[in-house]
Amino acid sequence: MYKSLMPEFLSVSASLPRAIALAAQHGFVGVDTSSVHLLAPELDLASVQSQLVESNVRPGYVGLAPGRIPAPDTDWQVALTSLPEVARRAALLGYTRAALVVLPFHDTLEFEAAFAEMVRTINTVMAVLDDFGIALGLEYISPRTRRAPYAHHFIHELRGMQALWAAVDSPHVGLLLDTFHWHCAGETVADLEALRPEQVVVVHLNDAPPLPRNEQTVGDRALPGTTGVVDTTGFLGALRTIGYEGPITCEPMASAIASLSDQSEDAILAQTAAAMIAALGFGKMSKKA
Repeated sequence: MYKSLMPEFLSVSASLPRAIALAAQHGFVGVDTSSVHLLAPELDLASVQSQLVESNVRPGYVGLAPGRIPAPDTDWQVALTSLPEVARRAALLGYTRAALVVLPFHDTLEFEAAFAEMVRTINTVMAVLDDFGIALGLEYISPRTRRAPYAHHFIHELRGMQALWAAVDSPHVGLLLDTFHWHCAGETVADLEALRPEQVVVVHLNDAPPLPRNEQTVGDRALPGTTGVVDTTGFLGALRTIGYEGPITCEPMASAIASLSDQSEDAILAQTAAAMIAALGFGKMSKKA
């Protein structure tokens, strides 16, 4: 496992070259990116390749546009048009993991029809990603408050996500596993230990405010290990048990950033790195960690 940085999750705006520099400066072993940054017209792939090597920073994962599925048709078509180029650039830089959020509801379709639509969507994505050796992690969104306003609920737990990836044609689809959603779903360490390491593609590390599970909201989280609501030790222990070796990224939401006494970029990055080191149980991780 290695500590990876997605600057946007920390309210820090950064191009990919700047993100790599910030990761190296603050002791992150990996750096995550997005379709938007990979498609930036000014991006010099050869220069970024050299920067990754010289900075001793490794690729984490790519957040794919449009970010979540299902998505409006116009957004989806734009994303699909650019996906081959995103995947090509990602692969050239050494990224082998990507992610999308699966919304826990559908605006119009009942569960079975939504499930079939989702399988078609994921198959379309994997028809591109498989050609470039990129695995896809799907994130389930578990808080009841996120799906409650909608009539047509969809997958919002680990078991349902397992059924979804089993139904797609590619073997390279698995989880974006988030501590917050794992906690809100009421899932256990045993649930995680039943997974194979290749089924966990990406990991997000967060804590939760001191509220009952049914009252948690997706936009209110905490830095890892700061509230003790989430069983971070059990979660990470399970990942070590199964042999997960991928990136771990902090996604605390703006609520956690706003609570910091010093909200300068350097302070945010330093406090996030410190919280992750404390939660993971060891200091600055090497590439072999």
